Amino acid sequence: MSKRETMKKICICFVIAALAGCSAPVSKRETYDLINAEMTKAATPVKTNPAQPEAVSAALLPPITLTMPKPRQPQEERFSLAFNSVPAQQFFMSLVTGTRYSMLVHPDVS
Repeated sequence: MSKRETMKKICICFVIAALAGCSAPVSKRETYDLINAEMTKAATPVKTNPAQPEAVSAALLPPITLTMPKPRQPQEERFSLAFNSVPAQQFFMSLVTGTRYSMLVHPDVS
C-alpha cells in the first residue's frame, strides 16, 4: 500500500468521524435531563457491601458531630454613660479614667 492510499484512508476516516459527531444533536432538554439524572444518582446514598462487617463500615467513616461554638465572653466589662452639658474634652478623657488606656484629644475638639 502506498503512502498516498494510506493518507487517503486516514482522511476518509477523519471525515466520517467528523460527520458522525454532527449527525445526532442533543437538545438542551435532554442535556438538562441527563445532568439531573447524574446529580440524583450522585446524591443517593451508597449502599454498603453486605459482606462487609459493621465494624469496618464504622471505621471507614467516623460519625460526624457538630457543636455550635459558644459565644465569647466580653473581654472587658461594658458600661453606659450619661452626661449633660459637659465639654467634649472632659467627656472623652473621662472615658479612660481609671483604665489602662490613654487618650489624646485634639485641642480643636469642642
